[in-house]
Amino acid sequence: MKVEIVTTGTELLLGEILNTNVQYLSRKLNSMGFDVLYHTTVGDNPGRMRGVLEQALERADIIITSGGLGPTRGDITKETVMEITGTDSYLDLDTWGRIDAYIRKRTGCAPSENNEKQAYVPIGAEILQNEVGTAPGLWLDYKGKIFILLPGPPSELMDMCEKQLWPRLLQRFADHGIILSRTMHLRGVGESRVAEILDDVIMQQSNPTIALYARYGEILIRMTAKATDSAAATKLLDDCEAQVREYVEEYVYGVDDASLAAC
Repeated sequence: MKVEIVTTGTELLLGEILNTNVQYLSRKLNSMGFDVLYHTTVGDNPGRMRGVLEQALERADIIITSGGLGPTRGDITKETVMEITGTDSYLDLDTWGRIDAYIRKRTGCAPSENNEKQAYVPIGAEILQNEVGTAPGLWLDYKGKIFILLPGPPSELMDMCEKQLWPRLLQRFADHGIILSRTMHLRGVGESRVAEILDDVIMQQSNPTIALYARYGEILIRMTAKATDSAAATKLLDDCEAQVREYVEEYVYGVDDASLAAC
């Protein structure tokens, strides 16, 4: 399944906030066997957001958004998705009750009128309740594709994913397989030289795939395998590592969590 992650918020484009949500989502999704092929960040502009989401709908099976579910006029993710899908909304009383109780408990005051905006849910969407905030997440099936709308605050997004989204995805795509990665660490050789040595191996790759990275005085060779289960993926990685070592063994000083400083 092809996945595109769309993070929203002008503050991300301005560099005011570090985009940790996309890193968390990508790591988790890849580990579960989903192919995260695109990352897109868009500001709080209706036209540009619609363009980004329509493009994502054309090239991905699952579109996951982060942010834009708050109570202000600038929070437009849900409304834009509803416009694209031609979906109306209704006031979900259970969600509104949760929002009301959460705000009264946190502040001692009744919620503002604009908080009601967060309790309006697209017809046909599944609700991912927010246990540590006010904005509910949403799962909306649309013409064989899936929109998943998540809140922007990292603590809310991660709590919702761990408790609700990941179990739903695994249940929906139980036979989807998994993805495992392994990273070999090299020193004493440059990236271009490693690329030259491994050119034939890299050109013939399919599963596992091989990627090279240069970082802080070392070269990383990341091997990524996709299989039906962990044992099969591990076997693929073992075979790939053995093949790569035939070419670069003299430069390898460790695998995965190895530290250059500790050598």
